[in-house]
Amino acid sequence: MSTVGEYTERLLAETREELTRADAKASILFAAFGVVVAAVLAGIVSGDWAPADLAQLATVVFWLGTGAAVVSFVALAYTLWPRIEHEDLKVPISYFGHVRAYRKADRAALRQALERGSQNDDRTIEQLAVISDIVHAKFVGIRCAIVLFGVGSLLCTAAVIFG
Repeated sequence: MSTVGEYTERLLAETREELTRADAKASILFAAFGVVVAAVLAGIVSGDWAPADLAQLATVVFWLGTGAAVVSFVALAYTLWPRIEHEDLKVPISYFGHVRAYRKADRAALRQALERGSQNDDRTIEQLAVISDIVHAKFVGIRCAIVLFGVGSLLCTAAVIFG
């Protein structure tokens, strides 16, 4: 039977793996979405086709789809944005973000925080809570991006086909 500490360590390791997977998924989606957008832009830039060639309603639908695709890129950028700052200088040091925040204050405060941190039995639990929040936010961003890009693609495709 494992202790709570051992279980928390395993869960923290698994959560860090999920963080890596979320970043990899977002990076792959960012690249794939970019290829699709580049293909559409190549057609527009080459002069073979323009959204203005569509019927008025289809043009509106096309631009709504384009807007959804742009927002999907924003969601992926949010997902990939590093989350490294920590706002509270009064907590024991639990990870590198704390060290940077204290280092900016002064070395004496850093030393005191390290001393408190060395006696912090909840370090793993604190890291698990912070990293779990980050992973959740990344997966929400990925889901939003997929939905928005799918909606945008459907709207743009429908506009071209029916417009």
